[in-house]
Amino acid sequence: MTQYHKIDSDGYYIEPVIIYDGDEIPDGVTDIPPPQPCYLPRFDRDAGAWVEDAPKPKHGEDEMAVWDGEAKAWSIVPVPEPPPDYFGFLAGLMEVYADGR
Repeated sequence: MTQYHKIDSDGYYIEPVIIYDGDEIPDGVTDIPPPQPCYLPRFDRDAGAWVEDAPKPKHGEDEMAVWDGEAKAWSIVPVPEPPPDYFGFLAGLMEVYADGR
């Protein structure tokens, strides 16, 4: 039994499929797993390799890229401010777990 990866007619990933030894391998599947992370993987049949069709956009230092899986698109949003005592909380955790427990 081997896991394959089902792709649509344009090469976009659909879902994993299991094919048992001795079963015929149908069209529209590949045994090459898509790279991770990959937000919109497309299999290029000519090259025999996956490509990322949604490369992460560049953004400013005070912004971050957020993937919208439903819209299959990136958004650039401001980086949220940390909670008021976030760094104090982290310092407390580091003290508690400083001895490796």
